[in-house]
Amino acid sequence: MSNQDERRWALRWLGAPVERLSSERRRELIEAAAARGKLSSRGARARLRENWLPIVQTAAAAALAWLVANTVFGHANPVFAPIAAIVSLGAT
Repeated sequence: MSNQDERRWALRWLGAPVERLSSERRRELIEAAAARGKLSSRGARARLRENWLPIVQTAAAAALAWLVANTVFGHANPVFAPIAAIVSLGAT
């Protein structure tokens, strides 16, 4: 596809002309995206560090609810038990 065809396609489908970015502008945008990605991963690690205990408690409660429903009550596929455990822990 030629440059002229690309411009026509962009004007037709996007409703606005598209201009080529200079290599310097592309580099700036890539560096900015990389910086946002680093901040995002730092934030995710910080949230995980703060919330690891409730996550583990919820997983343990769901597993225990499934185990009790399966072994004690004999349900073949106890789907509702872990869901009820997760919802009840989320409500407290």
